[in-house]
Amino acid sequence: MLQGLRVNLGLMGGVVLFALLTSLAPTAAMVLGVGAALVGAALRWPDDVPKWGLYAIVALVPLSVIGGRLPLPFFNSLPKVIFPVAFGALLAGSALSHRRFVFGWQGLFGVLFLGVILLSHLMNVETEGSYQGVIRPLNMVLLLLLALNVLKTGRDVAILLAIMVTASLLSALGGILMPIQWAAGYGPAGMERLSGWTYQNDAPTFGLYLVLSTLVCLYFLLTDRRLSWRIALLPVSVLLIDAIMKTWARGSIIVLAVTLLYLVFSVRKRISGTVLVLGLIFIALVVVPLIPDKVYERFSVSAMQAGNEGSIRWRLESARIGLELFERSPLIGRGPGNFPAEYMASEFRFNRLNRPGSVMGNTPLSILYQTGVIGLSIFLLLIAVTWRDLWLVKRSYAVVSASRPAGDDQEGDFPFQDKAAEILGILLVALLLFSLISTLENEKYLWIVLAAAGAMARIRRDKSRALALESD
Repeated sequence: MLQGLRVNLGLMGGVVLFALLTSLAPTAAMVLGVGAALVGAALRWPDDVPKWGLYAIVALVPLSVIGGRLPLPFFNSLPKVIFPVAFGALLAGSALSHRRFVFGWQGLFGVLFLGVILLSHLMNVETEGSYQGVIRPLNMVLLLLLALNVLKTGRDVAILLAIMVTASLLSALGGILMPIQWAAGYGPAGMERLSGWTYQNDAPTFGLYLVLSTLVCLYFLLTDRRLSWRIALLPVSVLLIDAIMKTWARGSIIVLAVTLLYLVFSVRKRISGTVLVLGLIFIALVVVPLIPDKVYERFSVSAMQAGNEGSIRWRLESARIGLELFERSPLIGRGPGNFPAEYMASEFRFNRLNRPGSVMGNTPLSILYQTGVIGLSIFLLLIAVTWRDLWLVKRSYAVVSASRPAGDDQEGDFPFQDKAAEILGILLVALLLFSLISTLENEKYLWIVLAAAGAMARIRRDKSRALALESD
């Protein structure tokens, strides 16, 4: 009875405290409530919470812009609450159950890359952005390790991709239903540009999420034989493409077009002539009419006035300044997060655009500036290892497919792993193309795709070992 009284008093006290916090600081109350719920779930289901946490983070990546558009300021803080609990539950579960903590090649190169970032930070002058320049890569590497350890089956990867598409679709619907106008200084007053549920200058990032989700839909639309799937995915694809066009982001449109060509080339042997003709008709009758006049205008300006167009000029100038600074410390770089401060230094005041907080619009150059040749080499090795893993997985399933009897129904019983490897390869191509026009070294989806590729390779190796033991 005394124990029951204590439990009731504790619950009442918690409710009173939560009510008090809600009245004084709603954001703190919501974050505290979510954190307490996650901790309780981690104690109750320690093996499942890390995976749930990863799925929640995947969903919140495209939905995180909601905090600037709706009165939900706590929304953007949720990943910061979810991730520590999920990663802590993963470490606790590995220690208590004596499970091997998975690193793999992706984890190894990720940790080495983080080590170079820390070394570069220690060897360079600290600026206002140095702290975030270290914290963000640390979070990305920990997210990589979390995904490597919780993605254990093809079904896990399938759920992850489905969550990514669903979250991007919801964010696109929100942007279409609640459009916002250009902010002062970003374009003509009264014009509307789709940027999720936040501010106009995030349109390229929002476009990245939409492009990745669109590619997943188009892959199944082109390769899946089930008519029901194609009927369901067609309107989703149209809506996502419409949202991409309404971002006016030239880079997103170019990346989508180029990666779509790569997708078609990759699966050309599984696309019938009828599907190809219908696809061309779809592009002519549906996609082309969705392109706003403003997009044609922006491409025209880029072609005829490339040297004077603001975005292109900024990218070229930031690249030039970044390379000039890199030459002063080529081995270890100039330090993470220091570029905005050095870009605004007085020595460059006569040959740059006045854009405080500027970043380099190119991922390899950004990494080269921050971590030098050593850091860029490790990052490129990470990409190369990931590409090798995906190639080996696809080749191994191609061998299995070739060994099947003629007339065997591949779609009916072939595992999802072969499709996942192909999809992840397509997404990696899109991310690499985006990396040429954006800084993606701290982009969550990049590190999640790298981890998912490593997980697929591990799943395939484990299955091969299991089959070898069975044959013995």
